[in-house]
Parts: sequence; C-alpha cells; structure tokens
Amino acid sequence: MATRSHNQPKQRIRTSDIHCLGVFRTIVEADGVSSAAARMNLDVSTVSRQLKDLEIRLGMRLCERGRSGFALSTEGQAVYQLSCDLLRTIEDFEDRIDEIRNRNVGELRIGAVNHVLTSSDIKLDQVIRNIHENAPDLDVSYRVLPSRIICRAVLDGQIHIGITAHELDHPELDRFALYVEQHRLYCGEGHPLFKAGGIKLKAGDIAGHKYVAREHWALTDITAEEFGLERGAVANDIEAITVLVESGLYLGYLPTHHVDALPVTSRLLKLDIANSNCDVPLYVYYRKGARKLNSVQMFLDELKTT
Repeated sequence: MATRSHNQPKQRIRTSDIHCLGVFRTIVEADGVSSAAARMNLDVSTVSRQLKDLEIRLGMRLCERGRSGFALSTEGQAVYQLSCDLLRTIEDFEDRIDEIRNRNVGELRIGAVNHVLTSSDIKLDQVIRNIHENAPDLDVSYRVLPSRIICRAVLDGQIHIGITAHELDHPELDRFALYVEQHRLYCGEGHPLFKAGGIKLKAGDIAGHKYVAREHWALTDITAEEFGLERGAVANDIEAITVLVESGLYLGYLPTHHVDALPVTSRLLKLDIANSNCDVPLYVYYRKGARKLNSVQMFLDELKTT
C-alpha cells in the first residue's frame, strides 16, 4: 500500500477516523476480524470494510488477515498503541465532563477473571444492583477477561476496574486486596490418585505426577513444584484448568468455591496432603486518580461494604 508523501498536507483527524480506530482496537484485542465482529454484533463484511477504510485513510497496511491468521504489521502495532492512548484520552474526557456536571452517567467498565462469580466473598450482583439504585443513568459493563491482561486493560482505559489474582506493581496503578481464595489440589476420576479418597497422602505420594500450570506464573505453580509436581499442561483460566483436571490426566489447583459450584456430575477429588494448601489473594486494580470519578469511587465503596 502506498504511503503518504512527506510533501502532502497533514491529515486532520475526523469523527469517522476515531470510530474506525475504535474498531481497529477491538479487532486487535479480539485477535481477528471475525471474533471482533461477533463482539461488536456487526457483520464481518462491515468490520472488514471499516478496517480497509482506516488503512486507506492512514496510507499503511495495519495487519495481515486471512487463512494464515491475524498478525499486526510493525505500523499496525504502533497505530494500535496510539489508538489506545487516544481513545483512553477521549473516554477520560467524557468521564471528567460528567463529573463536572456532577452527574453519575456514562459507563462504568469492569473486568474480572471468570471464577469470581462463584465466590461468596464478593457479591458483584449486589454491588451492581446497589449502584443502579444510586445512579440509574450509569451503565455498567462487565467483561470476563484472562488474568494476565486485566492490568493492561486498566492501564489502556478499556476498563475502569480490574479484579484478578495477578500481581503487578506499576506507577500508574493502585490496588488493594479484596479477599483470599482457598486453592486446593484436585484430581479427576481415572487419575491414579482418585482412589485415594479419604486417605491422607504424603508429599512423596504425589511427586512426579503431572499438573496443570497457569499460563502466567502464579502462587499455585510455586506450591505445586515445591511438592515435586511436573508441568504437564498449561491453561489460561480456571474453567480450562477444570476441564484438564476432569480428564483424569493431571492434578490441578482450583478454588474450593469454584469446585463446590460445579454440577454433581463433575467427578473431582480434593487430595488430602499436609501443607499443600495454597491461599491466593485477589486484587482490585484501578488507575491512579480514578477515585476522582464518582462512578469508580461508588463502586469501590460498595465493594468494600457489600
């Protein structure tokens, strides 16, 4: 694709450009046009056309797409970062204008790992209900996200609030511990240790067995390898770990509240091994200064009191 000559006049950004940049951001985060179209409830052809319009407008190829998969070009990576910065600035502007008007309107965006929904230590449904009662014109969006990208989504302005076990110290982020999850070691029916139900095991009894590791290094991985377990599979969230453990091929650490909420047809055994328990703190992340937004402060207050 031809690039713009340095002699051409600078192009001024238009409203349509901002819309297309938002579409492009969604394409990147969804890892492709088809999945982005589904996320935005649009036809694939519409999303493809908007991406093509943006490439023509910018004079550069942003990504490769087709049978070989989706991949950003070097220029596309740069445009994606700039798009995130621009869209975050616009969203912050909209939020601050609403604050100046002293109105709880707009959108509060929350992202969390999937298994917090089954925890009795956090009542998100009640928190959201209370917010609606206090600010009926405030829209709340809730996204289930992989743990490893939640902090980045907060930094990029995609979400205001992130809930995850992932630990990240960043100068632009604030966090506090929400609660501590009890993770225990489980096996599925068909695993050699499944018949050990009710029997107290020793560390040597499980050493050498394969377990499901987290895609991102976690406290449970440290505990598993201290007991001599070997990485046999990798998963990016609790649901995926559950499926692999249920196969009977691997051991795996799972939150007890998640296992308790599984259907009775799920055949999982909690192994009784001294000192094998792993307690994992979950954190609430938000950008520094975000408490100035009424919607964010309201959510944090409700989260701590509900």
